[in-house]
Amino acid sequence: MCRLGTKDALVKALDKHSTSLLLVTELRDLITDCEKYASLYKKMTTSVLAGCIQMVLGQIEEHRRSHQPINIPFFDVFLRNLCQGSSVELKEDKCWEKVEVSSNHHRANKLTDKNPKTYWESNGCTGSHFINIYMHKGVVIRQLAILVASEDSSYMPARVLVLGGDDPTNINTELNTVNVTPSANRVVLVENMTRFWPIIQIRVKRCQQGGIDTRVHGFEVLGPKPTFWPVFKEQLCCRTYLFYSTKAHTWCQEVMEDKSQLLQLFNKLNSALRHEQTFANRFLPDAEAAEALGRTCWEALITPIVHSITLSESSAPSPLSWLLSEYLDNAESARRCKSRAAIFNSRVRRLTHLLVHVDTIRPDNEELKPPVKSNGKESKNKDSAAASSSSSSSSAKPKVKSSSSIAGIALCWQGVVQRQVKKFLEASCSLPDFVERYRMLYLRLKTAMEELFGQQTAFVLALRQGFSAALLQLSILRAMHVSERFAQYIDQMIQTTSSASSSMETLERLQQFLEPMLFLSGLELASTFEHFYRYYLGDRLLSQGNVWLEGAVIDQIGSCFPSRFPQQMLKNLSESGELQQEFHLYRLQQLDRHLQENDQLMETEWAESDEEAEVQALVLSPRCWAVSSLCYLDEPRKHFPAELCCYLNQFTQFYTHSQSMYGLSHWKPRRLQWTWLGHAELQFGCWTLHVSTLQMFILLQFNTAEEVGIDALQQTTGVSAGVLLHALQPLISEGGLLTCSHPTDPSQGVLRLNQQTASRSSDGVPACVRLLPKQTYLNVDEDAARTLERKRSYIYCLIVNIMKEEKEMHIDNLVFKVLDTCQKQEASRSPGATRFSCSTSDVLSCIMHVISKGYVRRNEENPHIVEFLPEDPSTPQKGQAQFSFIRSDLRKENATDGAATDISVVAPQRLDDGVLDVVLFSMGRTMTQQEVRQLMQRTVQQVSGTLSLDLDRAEHLLVHCKWNVDLLVQRYTDDPDAVIMAAGLKCRNPQPPASPASSCPVCLGPCSTATEPAPTLSCMHYCCRSCWQEYLTARIEQNLVMNCNCPITDCRAQPTSHFFLSILTDKDIIAK
Repeated sequence: MCRLGTKDALVKALDKHSTSLLLVTELRDLITDCEKYASLYKKMTTSVLAGCIQMVLGQIEEHRRSHQPINIPFFDVFLRNLCQGSSVELKEDKCWEKVEVSSNHHRANKLTDKNPKTYWESNGCTGSHFINIYMHKGVVIRQLAILVASEDSSYMPARVLVLGGDDPTNINTELNTVNVTPSANRVVLVENMTRFWPIIQIRVKRCQQGGIDTRVHGFEVLGPKPTFWPVFKEQLCCRTYLFYSTKAHTWCQEVMEDKSQLLQLFNKLNSALRHEQTFANRFLPDAEAAEALGRTCWEALITPIVHSITLSESSAPSPLSWLLSEYLDNAESARRCKSRAAIFNSRVRRLTHLLVHVDTIRPDNEELKPPVKSNGKESKNKDSAAASSSSSSSSAKPKVKSSSSIAGIALCWQGVVQRQVKKFLEASCSLPDFVERYRMLYLRLKTAMEELFGQQTAFVLALRQGFSAALLQLSILRAMHVSERFAQYIDQMIQTTSSASSSMETLERLQQFLEPMLFLSGLELASTFEHFYRYYLGDRLLSQGNVWLEGAVIDQIGSCFPSRFPQQMLKNLSESGELQQEFHLYRLQQLDRHLQENDQLMETEWAESDEEAEVQALVLSPRCWAVSSLCYLDEPRKHFPAELCCYLNQFTQFYTHSQSMYGLSHWKPRRLQWTWLGHAELQFGCWTLHVSTLQMFILLQFNTAEEVGIDALQQTTGVSAGVLLHALQPLISEGGLLTCSHPTDPSQGVLRLNQQTASRSSDGVPACVRLLPKQTYLNVDEDAARTLERKRSYIYCLIVNIMKEEKEMHIDNLVFKVLDTCQKQEASRSPGATRFSCSTSDVLSCIMHVISKGYVRRNEENPHIVEFLPEDPSTPQKGQAQFSFIRSDLRKENATDGAATDISVVAPQRLDDGVLDVVLFSMGRTMTQQEVRQLMQRTVQQVSGTLSLDLDRAEHLLVHCKWNVDLLVQRYTDDPDAVIMAAGLKCRNPQPPASPASSCPVCLGPCSTATEPAPTLSCMHYCCRSCWQEYLTARIEQNLVMNCNCPITDCRAQPTSHFFLSILTDKDIIAK
């Protein structure tokens, strides 16, 4: 009675009628006693239920530990009722604690007085009116409705928004939006919510007829009875987490001691998970309760185990990396089903399938939903989208940083793939079938990935990133070799399959070779690969290649072409075909005009003319086609028949006319440069010969001559001997059309027709003979590799220096700043210096390399932001002093010093990339003078090669920067002239004497008449040699060499070591 509110009603009645009732005092005492007994009953039931919960948890833990069945009578019934509660719905004020309104707080009680005639009226601007309902803990709303009245007219709500939140300052989760009709009386806002919200806000966004204030006559809330699930779930999940996290820690220790214990891990995990599944199926009331227990058990077991087996504190691979490597090594042996390797790989697969079955990551504020009975109705609100939001009754299990188990395993798999590919590249890069082996390696790793992890996106990306990381670690020269081999292999495949009967079958065959090539995308290798591929593609297209097949291949690997030159070549070829069609129409128009002007001509005269050869001209853009100047054809009329030259002249006129017609007035018309790169068809007896333009010119010579000298051909065509001999090779080979008088040295020979071949062509059946020169493949030389290495080192230096200054930057801004700096540096280079272009893909590839080396890193929360990592202290640690530089190939002794100003970065590299051997000294031992001298010499040599300086200047700059290599490289990269001037090696305005000086300005003595020139510095000031000797000797004896300037007042020019040695003669002074 007390709980139902009878006490308050009786007390009010007694206070009102106390004078007219008998036994009022006894009745008051009875009410007080009933209140005491009700309080005692509540405490007793609470204690009994708390004890029951502890007993249930104890039984569950004992069952989990001993695997003995639970034989307590009605245990499952008690547990189900404990978790699920009653199905009786609570109404109205039994579901909520209090109500708050946005305005007119004194009228808030009108919402709960159950009188439809009264109402709460707001006072404020449009959209600011709300009602906050504070719910009892654990109450999940079945239905929420508001009461309105149509007679309120413009005060009646028109659009209502329902929000949920955990506290008054955090009510921002939209649950539903309802449009209210003008005739409604009771408006249902939400139904069948699936989680508990501490605060529900009803916000009136708009009123009928554009009204400002609103009126609400009341609200109704229906919900189930609060259950003990939140309390029980908290205790159950906490104990489950502690129990299985302890087990996981024990298993991890066993794995760290013995990696082979990983094979037993599946049985242990499977046994524990099956035990929990059986318990959930038997005792837990519904799927939601089982899901809460299962997720807690999974996180307690899988997360620490994955973290332990995927990380390794030492340089040795992690346990999972070792297991995956063993799986790959046993892949061939595992094909025999009953072998040990097959059993081993089966255990590995079962373990990996279990580890990646469920990802343990979830938002930190995700809350497990309490189990409730389902009434079969579908939810009509948006609460399902908010079911993963935070709740006030969050789980009490120990909080750990959210991490993804799949992400950790994928990172481990990426490392395994990277090591496998790196090992393969080091061992097989120079083999003839390298690309085929590369393809087989990719298929093997892809098959292993599908067997171990399925087709999950994380592992597909890890496979790609593993290949990319291994390719990125290649040295410059080896990377160029790999790129060239890839392009050469695709060229051979396309030429081999060009005669296939079915294009679709050909494309399918090519596709399996092209798939592993896609890993070049985004790497610096892509630019090199595109260079070679463009060269070979041009030869194939100009030799009447299959354009459709070429387009299909380029579409497949289009991401490997950062400059999109192959795509532009195909587009240029298509545009050239359209231009050829326009030229055909242009010739028809010219013919019609000519016939119109010459009506007197007889038709017989036109019939007597010879049949005109079919000619096509391809207009290729030099921006995307790699055309060497050695292939230029300056005057076609000197080499080709008049009919052909007439056609070329007409095309030239048409092209010039079209340029002037479609171009702007200030444009200069493009000039056509003819080349020898075309192809032709010649009739030779019954044979149709497919030859190049140069071969056509050679063969046409035999229409008027019986023999032709090769040297005469070279003088006539103007091509190099190599190009000419390459075109002659198919013609003078065994059984060819021509014979050479000097087969061993064709360059000095004379060409004649092969009479046997000529007779066979006349007497035989018609045939097509393909005599086009074979493809020539480029050779990667060390000079090109050195140029690319200097280019990459220069970009590395810019990235590091920019990040040192900015500390953190958006990666797009970093790319833009590097490109801008490169363009400014290129513009300021001297005409004789080596130049190189820098693209966005080059900079991005270098940024990824710098990140992998640890100079910068990505921000964890914003991966598009890169941050600079401070360098480690230069003090020797752990007994080692390390000095790493980029090795630069020094010129021979008789080589002259160059004037190039190219800059490369000083950064740690791998040993095969040219790293100076590490110098190790034990802690506490002083270096000898010989060791110091050797170290200084090697440092000077490395800086000289890196900054393209002579040894004397490099040493002086190091002394100026106090032998701080990083400081010198940074300052020299930013402004080389400023560093050189600050070191006294260059003066701003040197002014040499107008005429030979007659006396020394220091000693005022007469000038020496010796033949050797007087010693001078960059300032060009004159001093006699004796004054220089006395001055330099005094500076050395006073230990002021570091501040030794020109003896002329206010001159800051400084002598170098070479200058000291050229002046001084005393060995003791030199030794000092």
